[in-house]
Formats: sequence, C-alpha cells, structure tokens
Amino acid sequence: MRFRQAARKAGFLFLILVFACGCSTRHQAERAQRLEDQGRYAEAAALYKQLAFHYSRQPQKESLLQARLGEVLLHSDRVQEAFSAFERAAELDRSNVLAHLRLAQLFLAANTSDKAYEHLQIVLEQKPNHPDAVAALGAYYVSTGELGKAEREFQRVLTLQPQRQSTAVALADLYSSAGETDKARHLLLKSAEANKKESLALLALGRLEEEQGKAEAAESAYRKAVAAEDVPETNLRLAQHLLRAAKVQEAEEILGRIDGKKPLESASLADFELSSGHGVRAALHYLSALQGRLALPHDRNSQQTAAFTARVIEADLDAAKQLPAVNSSRSRTALARIHLDAYRGRLDPTTLAILETEMALAEGDVATATVKAEAAVSSGPDSAAASFILGEVREARGDEAGAVAQWNAALNKDPGYAPALLAVAQAEYAAAQYPTAEQKAAAVVRHEPANLAALIVYARVLAAEGDATAARSIAMRALAINRQSAEPYVVMGEIEMKLQRPGLAMLWFQQAIILNPYSKAALDGLSAVYRRGAMKPGMIAKLEHSADAPPRSSALMEIAGRLYSDHRMYNDATRCFKRALEIDRQHATAIAALAENAKAQREDRALDQLESLGGKLGGSADVLLNAIKAQDENHVQQAIANYEAALRRGESTGVAANNLAWIYAQNGQNLDRALELARDAHDHDPKNPAVMDTLGFVYLSRREYSQAVNVLKQAIQLADSKQRSTDSNTQNSLHQHLAQAYLLSGEKSR
Repeated sequence: MRFRQAARKAGFLFLILVFACGCSTRHQAERAQRLEDQGRYAEAAALYKQLAFHYSRQPQKESLLQARLGEVLLHSDRVQEAFSAFERAAELDRSNVLAHLRLAQLFLAANTSDKAYEHLQIVLEQKPNHPDAVAALGAYYVSTGELGKAEREFQRVLTLQPQRQSTAVALADLYSSAGETDKARHLLLKSAEANKKESLALLALGRLEEEQGKAEAAESAYRKAVAAEDVPETNLRLAQHLLRAAKVQEAEEILGRIDGKKPLESASLADFELSSGHGVRAALHYLSALQGRLALPHDRNSQQTAAFTARVIEADLDAAKQLPAVNSSRSRTALARIHLDAYRGRLDPTTLAILETEMALAEGDVATATVKAEAAVSSGPDSAAASFILGEVREARGDEAGAVAQWNAALNKDPGYAPALLAVAQAEYAAAQYPTAEQKAAAVVRHEPANLAALIVYARVLAAEGDATAARSIAMRALAINRQSAEPYVVMGEIEMKLQRPGLAMLWFQQAIILNPYSKAALDGLSAVYRRGAMKPGMIAKLEHSADAPPRSSALMEIAGRLYSDHRMYNDATRCFKRALEIDRQHATAIAALAENAKAQREDRALDQLESLGGKLGGSADVLLNAIKAQDENHVQQAIANYEAALRRGESTGVAANNLAWIYAQNGQNLDRALELARDAHDHDPKNPAVMDTLGFVYLSRREYSQAVNVLKQAIQLADSKQRSTDSNTQNSLHQHLAQAYLLSGEKSR
C-alpha cells in the first residue's frame, strides 16, 4: 500500500499539535518526528506512546498522536499494533481521516470488505474526492466482484491524479483479468511514459508479459524498471525473472549487488542460497550480515536483527539435512545449536520454540519436538509458521492426516505461506490429487523462482499429469539453480522413464548417484532401469564386475545385489551388499538392502542357501544390522550394545568401529573409547574422507581442537583431490566440522 498523501496531511496536523504543546512536550514531539524521519521507528513509537498517555484527557490531540503511532508501527511491520492505534484514534475522533483511511486499507488487506466500506464512507463524507479513499473504494468493489463500479472509481482517481501509477496498475490488472490484455498493456505503457522515474507500471508490465508467455518483452520491461528506479525491489524482480528464465549467474550477480548497497539490511543472495539448497553458503551470508548488525552501536530495527538470527539457524539446519544419514542426531545440528545458544536472547518466544522444534526434528527427537511445537502454537496462535512446524511434527509421528490439518491451518492464517503450500502440494501429489497439487506448487514457484524443493514437486506433478515437456522445462530450471543437488537429475530420470526412454533415464540416474551415492530415489530409479531390461544372471555378473573395477562404485554394487535378489540368487546378492559396504561404510541403503535380502530369503524358505556372511563380517552380520537399525531409530543404548557385540564377534570392516565412535562422540561419553574406535576405523581405510570426518569429530568432542583441525583439513584436501570422488554430503559435513573447530579454538575469522 502507498500512504504518502494521507501521511503528509496527517504530518501537517501533527505540526499544529506540536506548536500547541507545552515546552517539554513540544520538544518530545519534535524529537519523535525527527526519529520518524530518520527511520528509527521503534524509538519514535515509544515517544508517541508517552505523548498519547500525556494527552489522554484531550481526545482530539490523543487521536492525532495515536494516528502517528499507527504510522510508525506500520513502517515497522507491526501491523496488529498499528491497527489497534488507528482504531483508538478513530474512536477518539470520528473526523480523523487518516485513522479511518488506514483502517479501511487494513480491512481490505485482510479481506474484510464490509468493515472497510464503513470506514471509507466516513472518509468520503468529509473528503468526497480524496484520491486514496476513492482508490480504496475501487479495491472494495473488486473484492465484491462489482468490476464495473471498480473501473469507474479507478478512472475517477486517474482523473484526479493522472500520474498515479498505483491506480493505473490496479486498473490494468482489472483489464487483464477480463482478458483485455492489449488495453492493460496500453495503460501501463502510458503510465510508465508519464512517470519516467517510477518503476511500478513497468514492473506490472513485466508481470503481464510473463503471463502472456512473452519472455523477451518481460525482461525488457524489468530492465527498464531498474533503469527508472535502481532500488532493491526492481533489482529483485529482475533477478526473479532471470531465475525463471534459468539465467542463474546474472541473477546471483544482481542479488549480490542488492545486498552490497545495504549489507546490513538486505539478504537477497542469502535467501536465494537457502531456497536453492545451498545451506552452508546461505548461513555464511546471514551470519556476516547479523554480526555486522550486532556491531552497530544502536540497532534501529531489532525485528530485522531477530529475523537474520533465525535465518542463520535455519540455514545451519538446512545444511545439516544434506549430511549423510550416519551423521545422525546432535552432531548434525552442532553448529545450529551453537548459534541458537549464542543468540537466543534476541528471539521472541514463538520463533525460539519453532527453531527448537526444527532442531529436535533434525536430531530425531520427536518427543521434544512435540513439546516445543505445541509451545510455539500456544505462544503464537496467529503464527502460520507455528502451525506449519506442528504439522511437520505430526508427519514425523506418522500422523499424515494430522499433519495436513496443521498445514491447512497455517494456510488459513497466511494463504501465501510457502512452506505450508509446498507441504500440502507434496501430500496431494502422493495422493494423486494432481490438479490441486499443481496449483499450490506453481504458486510457490511463481513467488520463489529459486525454490528448489518447489521446482522438484512442480516437475513431478506435471510429469504425473502427462505434460512431459513442461515437466522437463521445470526440472532443467531446477538443474540450473543447483547443479550439485541430485534431485533434479532424479526427476529428469523419472520423466525419461515415463517417456519409455530407459537409456536416457539411466544417464540421469547415474549422474544423481555420482552427486549423492546415498540417494535412495536415484538407486531405485537406476534399479528400475536395469530391471526393465530383464537382465539375466550373466549380465548382472558383468555389472558386479564393473562396480568392483576402479573407480569402485558402492551404488552400482548395491544395484547388482538388488538384481540378484530379484532372481532369488540370495547368496550372490549378499556378496554384493557386503562388498558395497566394504567400498563405502556409510552406504546405509546397502545395509537396508542386506537386511531385506535376508528377510526375503527366509520368506522364500531357502534357509539352506543362506550362508554365513563370513569374511570380514565374521558372525556379526545380524547384530550389525540390528545396531544400524537402532541407530536410525535413535535408540542409542541399543545401538551401542549391538555395535559392541558386533566388534566382539569379529566385525572388522570398520563399519561398527566408525559408527560407534560417532555415537560416543555425539553423546559426549566414553571419549577415550571413541578415539580408539575412530583410529581403528581410520587404519582400515586411511583415505576415506568420511572416516576421517568421524575422527575429526571425536577430537572436537574431546576439545582437542588443533588435532581436529589437522585431521579435517587433510580430509578436505583428500576429498577435493582428483584421486577420490567424494559426495557433497560428506564435503558439507567436513566443512561444517572444520568451521566448528576453528570457532571453538578462537580462530573465528577462519
């Protein structure tokens, strides 16, 4: 909303009040006005509240002060408090035009048209040609579906103020929704020509051209908007268009330029990094801005500081999600917890409870997550984020219906809340409710064109609806935004499978596995490709041989095992799964496949064919599988007991030693034993960065920071070398642990 003219009039009346005040209150009022002019709205609000109390027995003066208070609260995005101030001002003085106008505009924004109309009538009785009021009346008629009346009022505003771009845009939207796009385009071009130093009409023109599928014309309009007003809003809209056009590099440059103009206020690039799946990079950008703000002698916008604080922690948690499954529980959230503990005093109770819920979910502690989520909803009953996170907890507990109910509750509070829209879209996609899922996913993509998760869901929905061309286009956009994520490659493989092109699908799935060897979706997809070819045992044997040839592939070895299992060749499958674990001890899907293979063999009544795993696993196979299952389910003591039993039975691949060392370290117990185990696992595979990550993490837990730094630096150098391919999850874990080691050792700059 644009409130300039009404605000100027209110400012004039306020000056009259200032000069009518006594000396001390006059100085206080003048100071409040200066603070407002300087953008120090929180301080101005405090002074206006004091003045309003001082004049509590003089209704007209208090009404003016309440209206000023409402203005500064609006500037601070404290909408509910602003509404209360305007409501008080209107009650005190029915002739307070500003108060009634703002109430009408706020009611319109909240889709409460009837109440808006009541306040507009009061304004128009006193000021029949008040441009803001007439424009609001036009918006009221749009909300009631009386489009002819709305057009008439918008045209009346343009007669009163021919250069008023906001009304020209509203009228153009009206024409566009009625299918009169040429008329809308002409009006926007005319308005832009009449206001060459304003961007509003050009931004609307860019949106109109995009909706009409005219990408070049849209880009031209957005670039002209930046030329007219080189401000963050216009640059952001251009960057968003470029992201939709998959011109990611230029979009990133523009976002960086936005932040460069106001490095302590803007986080456009960090927002892009977070939504596009680059959590580590996002956390660094947010943290830099936050630390800069905290270094200021006066924080003029504590709410923005709190928002940056929350984003730092959210980015930490997003990065933690990318870590391998074996890096479970508190170790994956260590950095997020450090930041939460350091900055919790700057967070309101609802935001703090939401972040603590996210932390508990990331650690697999559903019980704690439930308590924290319910606290968030209790302290923030109007918070969409609180309802959303409670839905996430319901999902973690297996209550799908309860989860969807909470996500819909979030949307009732904020219809545009992207996380809830996306969560419901995913649930609808799983239930084959494709049209509604498409609508929600498209809404998120439209407003957040770099949202990787939204693009993935959108592409899958389009593919399910049979629109392969559109699905491929969206998946390729996701690929352009984040080429290091396996998900876009998986979706491309799924699309090719639907098109009966298994050869192309294989290439996409293989690339996904290279990027993330632990991606179950990629493994399932590649397995489906091989199964489609009805591979015979001889061909599977060739695949097994290929997987064991340098560079060895745990993923291909697991697929060979799955194919053997399909042929009921359980011993061969067992050999492949065991070999997959020897190649990569962190390959959790191979562990699961080994367990499934044993179960299938028993169900097939082929117990006589089940041989002991023997070799390096010795007689430890069952307890090792039980240990890993217990660890996945966060049953820590059960996992410890089974890992120790596996080691006593001769398990010597390093899997038990590595995982047990990790559990001891993350729980801060038996750290001498943890170091012994980590060194043993490292001796078995000294060139495995993931195993070195465990050793580094043990040193961190023992507060031996210099040793941790040395080991982790070596691991990163090894991971970055061309001699060994390391997945991005392990690399993220290594970099986070090294950052933590530097931080705890006092080397914050590093």
